[in-house]
Amino acid sequence: MNAIEDPSTSLKPIRSISPTTFTAIRQCALNVVWQRNGKLPLLPASPKARVGTISHRILAEAGQGRLDANEAAIAARWHELVVEANSEINSYPLERHLTPLENSVPDMEVRRIRTTRNAFVIAKQAQSIPRNNDRSATPAPYGHEVPVRSTDGLIRGRIDAVVRETSTDLIIRDYKSGALLESDAGGTNQPREAYQIQLKMYAQLYAETFGQWPTSLELASLTGEIQKVPFTKNDCSILLDEARASLRLVNEKVAEHSRDSLPSMLAKPTPQACIFCRYRPACGPYRLAAAEQGQVRWPTDVMGSVERVTQLGNSRMMLELATDTGSVKIPGLSPGVRHPVLSHLQPGELAGAFNLRRSRLTGPYSESQLTTVHKLEEVREGG
Repeated sequence: MNAIEDPSTSLKPIRSISPTTFTAIRQCALNVVWQRNGKLPLLPASPKARVGTISHRILAEAGQGRLDANEAAIAARWHELVVEANSEINSYPLERHLTPLENSVPDMEVRRIRTTRNAFVIAKQAQSIPRNNDRSATPAPYGHEVPVRSTDGLIRGRIDAVVRETSTDLIIRDYKSGALLESDAGGTNQPREAYQIQLKMYAQLYAETFGQWPTSLELASLTGEIQKVPFTKNDCSILLDEARASLRLVNEKVAEHSRDSLPSMLAKPTPQACIFCRYRPACGPYRLAAAEQGQVRWPTDVMGSVERVTQLGNSRMMLELATDTGSVKIPGLSPGVRHPVLSHLQPGELAGAFNLRRSRLTGPYSESQLTTVHKLEEVREGG
């Protein structure tokens, strides 16, 4: 049943972080702490994100020399990973309705073609790189999935690709399945800030691991687009110091404060961060911030006191909630296993419908493929 289980129990400090984790901490440390502590998400993952993970894994395997430069073999591996993903999704009640991925992701075939083409090129490149199968040996300073770490071991990760094009040119390349650019305050497109931070941190980690600096940093998309990221050694060093300080501060709060007070201390609710957070039904700071600032830019969630749950003539359900701005009707909700909590909600209880779609046909809201209904707890003092 979709009832909130407190995801803040028994939290432990984080031993180390990657550049990607650091950018996530900058957005919201609470999300990272819950995730790294293995707490189950309360909202389903986007099917496109799952396909992105498949794409990234295939490119990594191609770069590691685990895939032959053979189009049929790469296509077979794609199919195998999709089957595995569908099986995994089927084991999660929140996501079961999203299988098969082929039906949930309209441009699945386009993504497959782009991924397999890139994997073929990378696999051919990987064939020319000498391989050492001794896992205890020092990692090679170039190739794909190159492991790097800070001298203190607190920051570590794997670089998608380190390419030596000439004796003097050394390129660190990071592959992304989504858009590489975003608009800045002046409306100019530039590489996403989070991606720039990650690449600069990888440059510093590479220098600390191998004693040399890359000559350039690149973001690469599955369409073949390449975006250069300018950097200075000082910028990279400052970011790594900031990551260490952030990790230390987060761990101090986890160790020294009660679990009930941590949400208000670690959460940083913003529309940009919360819309991708799969824990937000349990996040008191998010619920308070969204209620105080309105729903214009926040995730399309509706939370309030249950007025009634109605069985509609088309076998769908309608949830009516009393919110701070009035009564809201949410029709067209799937019955049964998709939203089992609907059969148990009682008038006066708190509930929320998350990841809704705004609709002009059935009222202000309708169900999306990621919509999830939860019974909610009262927001306690401190989060």
